[in-house]
Amino acid sequence: MEIEKDPIYQGNNNLEHSETDMTDSLKVHDPVIKGNNAEIDIDLWNSWDESSCKLSYKLSLEAVDQNKINMSLAPTASTNGCAYNSVRLLMDTDPNDQIYGLGEQYTWFGLKGQSYPILVSEQGVGRGLEPVTTTLNTFKGGAGGSEVTTYQPKPLYATTSHTGFILNNSRVQIFDLTDNSLVNVLLHDTKFDSVLYNADTPLDLVAQMTTFTGRNPPVPEWARKGAIVGVEGGSDSVTKSVNKLLDAGVPIAGVWMQDWSGNHDYTEGTRVEWNWVLNRELYPEWDSMVADWKSKNIKPLIYINPYLQDMRTIKANVTRNLFEEAAEKGFLV
Repeated sequence: MEIEKDPIYQGNNNLEHSETDMTDSLKVHDPVIKGNNAEIDIDLWNSWDESSCKLSYKLSLEAVDQNKINMSLAPTASTNGCAYNSVRLLMDTDPNDQIYGLGEQYTWFGLKGQSYPILVSEQGVGRGLEPVTTTLNTFKGGAGGSEVTTYQPKPLYATTSHTGFILNNSRVQIFDLTDNSLVNVLLHDTKFDSVLYNADTPLDLVAQMTTFTGRNPPVPEWARKGAIVGVEGGSDSVTKSVNKLLDAGVPIAGVWMQDWSGNHDYTEGTRVEWNWVLNRELYPEWDSMVADWKSKNIKPLIYINPYLQDMRTIKANVTRNLFEEAAEKGFLV
């Protein structure tokens, strides 16, 4: 797989890829079985080109118990200057089964019928609604997004037959579920580790899979003692909104301010400044506002994401430019 284009405009990842060469022949050797482990050697090559490179892989399977199998694939040898950089994993699925997961997918709950890139991105403004989506994608670097752009994709899924799959790899992946009887995964890497699960009930399956992924901690006790309200607009506006709710007898546990770091007007609308430093122009009374909330057991909550904006492009004077600091220290990807 060649990644031809992956421009990032304000957090919008627009992946374009092509497959320039693929092996079309394979030989699967007899498995070597030792206890609960099996190893299978696999050779891959192009039948139409005798001078093409040949690849050798080892597929390793470990039956952890009757409901869990660890599966990994790793290259062991290559000839004739192989330049392959991706592998494709094909797995049968019952046409009557539905598939759920792949992180936070905002358009479809049942995922069959679409292809999903596992690539963090802003969701987009429009996400298929026309003409706004095409307009922003054309003129604003993909800011319209699509039905499958998401802040939090994950390479894992569960099925209605209580089976699960986790692909433990951080490289770019595409889960193609357009064939109702096939899970087609393209991974921009030459090796992977994965886990296959089987369970009796959905709850059992979630319990098994979250032993690998981790589980959310319980909701803290303070969050149960009132509303968590989302307000923005600066210290004046936020204080007025909060006091209005308190005067009306609304119990408040927290106040979430998305624009605490400031905001900026773009063609597609007003957006938060991705420079995660308190903006005291917008929130000059921050300290006294938060101190007042503390006396009332109200917690201030803020928002960050993994992106940084070069503030030199939109504002002359800032206290700190985290993009510039991160670039100097080699923190950017």
